[in-house]
Amino acid sequence: MKKLFSLVLTLLLFIGFMPTNNVQAEEYFEDYSDELLTSVSISIYEDAEFLEYEEEPQSPEIENSEEALPSFSPFLAKKKEIAKVNFGVNKSNKISYKVVMSKGYKFKSFSGAITTTDITSGLSQGRKEISGQSGSVQIAKLDGHSFRSTLTGAVTTSTDYGYNLGGASIMWTYKK
Repeated sequence: MKKLFSLVLTLLLFIGFMPTNNVQAEEYFEDYSDELLTSVSISIYEDAEFLEYEEEPQSPEIENSEEALPSFSPFLAKKKEIAKVNFGVNKSNKISYKVVMSKGYKFKSFSGAITTTDITSGLSQGRKEISGQSGSVQIAKLDGHSFRSTLTGAVTTSTDYGYNLGGASIMWTYKK
């Protein structure tokens, strides 16, 4: 029991002292002239679920029977894409992101985090807090090391509605 308690306490201390950095977004998104090693584009959709009243055509002989009752069919509404988040890493091991709003939606804010792990060593590269429409985070340049980075966050539109980005991951190997 004492060993289990020590293990749990050690893990909690390890997580508590994980390095975090605040990263302010840059006013521009770097041109992808530095060819990206890997990238992903994540769509963010409106959440809309509702019931639709669906009346089926009735034949005259069953109009007064129980079968003539209207039916309700629950279904997921056609979701509208409100934004795309482009997320990638370039040859100099810099992770970049940019929020691109869909037509009809205006950007108000984006805040989230980029968490990176050096898969080769198993060590965390930290969790960087991000905000703004675009920005970048520099990752350690360790030749031959493989990395995995995950982006999470939420976009807020000018109407003050927030939409979550559940998480997107990219993996790559850095080579000088």
